[in-house]
Amino acid sequence: MNKASILLVDDRREDLLVLEEILASPDYDMVSVRSGTDALRHLLRQEFAIVLLDVQMSEMNGFETAKLIRQREKNRNVPIIFVTGHQPGSGHEEQGYTLNAVDYIVKPFNPDILRTKVGVFVELYQKTAQLEDAMRQLQRERERTEELEREKEMRSLDQFSSPLQRTVTGQSRKNVLISESAPETFAELTEFYGGLLELALEERAYRVDHNISEALRSLSDQVGQLNATPRDVVEIHKTMLRAKTNGSTPEKAKAYIQEGRLIVLELMGYLVSFYRNQL
Repeated sequence: MNKASILLVDDRREDLLVLEEILASPDYDMVSVRSGTDALRHLLRQEFAIVLLDVQMSEMNGFETAKLIRQREKNRNVPIIFVTGHQPGSGHEEQGYTLNAVDYIVKPFNPDILRTKVGVFVELYQKTAQLEDAMRQLQRERERTEELEREKEMRSLDQFSSPLQRTVTGQSRKNVLISESAPETFAELTEFYGGLLELALEERAYRVDHNISEALRSLSDQVGQLNATPRDVVEIHKTMLRAKTNGSTPEKAKAYIQEGRLIVLELMGYLVSFYRNQL
């Protein structure tokens, strides 16, 4: 496990030395600075598990520094413990907590209490980091699984379209993909096909009838008039399926694949029928 970084902020060098001595640990990487400005600079460059911030500093006091820290989204939730020489009841506690401070300690410190308080927030930071790492790993695994599923689907469509391709191209149809010969037309056809895929999902989810079959028949006539082949249909389907599933939840991606499988096969069937009617 990586060391936890702790930021110590106090304009009195002797007080920083006391903090460093009390919190000295091989598990901590402590950064000591003597002004709010220097603290802000370090917070721009790295993450800290916790900030111990002296209230009474020259130039910029602890409250002013904390307010600027909270203005940056990345640091909005970093734990801040205010350090002061004032005894409880001075009103500083209320002001500190309005800036979302997690605690307030008074000089001179009780070493055991200080170590315990800092340890709690360091442990919380580390467990949160571990959880975030696990979530990122899970997301990467999901994305990899989805990609493998998409590629498997694409390969199966290529295999399915091969005999249809030979039939159509055997009838003197062109063998150049629309995506290569007419990219703008290909983009329009793909967008239209994507709309039909969305309607297919609505039909399944809400039990409505969008007459998708008629729209697919019309689309097959359009691609047929362009001398398209089943390879073009597969290319349209691949392009739209990748666009729809990229960034989708696993459930939504699976739905796109399942519904897409049905409508692309129906579209291929209509295209073959189109060419047969031309004979």
